[in-house]
Amino acid sequence: MVYKYLIKPYDVTVTIESEGPNYPGLVKYEGAFRKIAMLDLSTAMGAFGHSFGVTGSTPIDLNYALNSTFGRENIEVLGKEIKSYDPELPEGAIT
Repeated sequence: MVYKYLIKPYDVTVTIESEGPNYPGLVKYEGAFRKIAMLDLSTAMGAFGHSFGVTGSTPIDLNYALNSTFGRENIEVLGKEIKSYDPELPEGAIT
């Protein structure tokens, strides 16, 4: 699956290919201001409170980091949409 976003203020496209929302993949940035977008995201958190991996992450964490860093109104979804931040933990799992 391809999860793709546009950071509107920077005109930067961010893409991650993954088997699903909780599976890791490489995060790719395209656009003249990609390094600035990556720098802004370098201090972001993932959906479950851990540090966001700028170059490798899960689609859920990417979605959360983009929206919390730039604001939902500044992010356009161009690929598969994240509908839930469900961590898909099995019932009874101890975390």
